[in-house]
Parts: sequence; C-alpha cells; structure tokens
Amino acid sequence: DGVRTIWTYAFTPSSDDESVTIDVDAGDAADDAGNTNSVAATQFTFTHDETAPTVILSYADDNGALSSGDYSSDPTMTCTFTFSEDVSFVIGGIGLVDSGGNDESGLLSNFQTTNADDTFTVDLTFVDDDTYTISVATATDNAGNAYAGSDTFDMVFDTGAPSITISSFDTDNGATDYAVDGSTITIAFTTDEEVSTPTCNIQTNG
Repeated sequence: DGVRTIWTYAFTPSSDDESVTIDVDAGDAADDAGNTNSVAATQFTFTHDETAPTVILSYADDNGALSSGDYSSDPTMTCTFTFSEDVSFVIGGIGLVDSGGNDESGLLSNFQTTNADDTFTVDLTFVDDDTYTISVATATDNAGNAYAGSDTFDMVFDTGAPSITISSFDTDNGATDYAVDGSTITIAFTTDEEVSTPTCNIQTNG
C-alpha cells in the first residue's frame, strides 16, 4: 500500500545466552523530504536464553543436612530446590515416589519460595518406613526453557530398631561350644539391617 511507517528486521542471536540491545541512532532514518530523526529511538533490550535451568536438591532433618541415600528417623524433613536461574515452579511440579514407584506426593506440604524465584522449599511428612525419591517433574525459566535434567535425592525413613543375633562361635582349637585357656574366640553377629559398630560385652560365669 506504499505506507513505510512500520519496518521489520530479522535478528539471529550469535550465542545461546546473551543480552541484546537494539538502537536506532539519531540521523539514521529519513523521510522523503530528507528530514532525519533528530532523536535516537528508545532502546529495546531483551535477553536471548536457550539454556534450560538446572537444579541442586538438598535435604535436612532436625539433626542437620543430609546426603542422598542417608537414613533418618525424623518424620518431618525439608527439601530445598536451588535452580540455576529464576523459574516457574509449583508444588505440583515435584515428584515423590516410594521404593515401589508409587506416587507419594501427598506427603508434601508447606511449599515456599525462599529466594526470588530460584530457590524453593517443601516439607515432607513420612508415615511408613521406606526409601523415598524426590525429583523435579516440571519447571520452566522465564524464556520458556523447560528443566530437562534427571536429578533425584533418595531418603531412607527408618524408625524400626535393628535386631541382632549371635550367628557363630568359633575357637582356634576347633571347638564351637567351649574354649580352653589361651584360646582365641571368634564370635559373629548378624543384624537385620546395616548398623554402626556394636559394643560387645562378655561376661564370665564361674
């Protein structure tokens, strides 16, 4: 139609992540009479972002920070999600399953944003002893890049007391039920789960 008041230009960013500023300086545009713009156009700035966010998961109970795979008997723990950038993240974007792969998201509560939009916390209230795995199901940064990682954190909730039995008794003289003076006695203990080094008390009769 001959109207030349709207112009479009194609711009191809040079890297995956960069800040871009577009300028039209004074004198860069002229009408048909040769008059040029005396004032530069208002700058247009945007951020080109093609990088998906990453996340670090951390756990803590009443005794302090935990590592993935740790055991705890504390029924209430807090998981922290620290993303590499601001993201859109809600409690429904958290995955939580037990050792059988069953959805346990009902154990999540008190979801909070603790630092801008890149750090979030959620409380977990455990009921049954089991191994639980928490993960990020969905999160999206401001440019629309979706979290695509596979980060998980495992926590073993264990309130059952271990049981221990004496599984064998042996001596260097070959006897399995008595020992003579100077014998070296070897006693083996078996527990129904992993335990710290037990203390063994030996009493003599007679």
